[in-house]
Amino acid sequence: MKVRPQHILFAVLILLVVVVISFAAERDQPGTVIREEGSITKFISNADADATATFDIVLKAGTEAEREADSMFALLELEAVRKLTFDTRALTLTVGYDSGLIREQRIRQQLAQAGYVARSIEEAVPAELAADGSAQSISLATGDSLEPSFVRAKAGIPLVITFSEGFGHLATVSIPALGITQDLTADGVTITIEDPARGTYDLVCAEGFVDGTLVIE
Repeated sequence: MKVRPQHILFAVLILLVVVVISFAAERDQPGTVIREEGSITKFISNADADATATFDIVLKAGTEAEREADSMFALLELEAVRKLTFDTRALTLTVGYDSGLIREQRIRQQLAQAGYVARSIEEAVPAELAADGSAQSISLATGDSLEPSFVRAKAGIPLVITFSEGFGHLATVSIPALGITQDLTADGVTITIEDPARGTYDLVCAEGFVDGTLVIE
């Protein structure tokens, strides 16, 4: 068969399509970092990103957006996270994630704990004070993360925290600053803090992640 110019053109087009597809596939591989003007994207895993969330990022004093991106990305290297895109101009972080494996609340908690997302004490759910003021209590539901994950209570008044039945990474919870570790594999397990002192306390899951924050005022 005689090779005609249109045959050559067709072959070149097919080759270009193959190259483009291969390049796109390589760009999406976990660990790939794409730096473009004004943004940095990192692919974390092959998770099905059926949901996205965007967070306003607060940078630490004296830090540069580009340099801080790596530290921020490291916080969210989770199997449930597909990709992260940090807008270095608007200072926003967009997270593509599998909503069946993780909730937006847990992502926000990870960022807030590291100081990248600002949280106001007014956002914290208050403990319920007994009628006579002698005790206070709050209930936390387990799941992908603690719910609510940001709570507050009064100093000097015994605090009882009740948990629903936990499993997986929330089979246990600990408050390292108080030397407390509690098994949550039964429903209605409680932690009692007899004389809570003012401060901010992490509630840490069995895998070492901060799943909740308790503020004592």
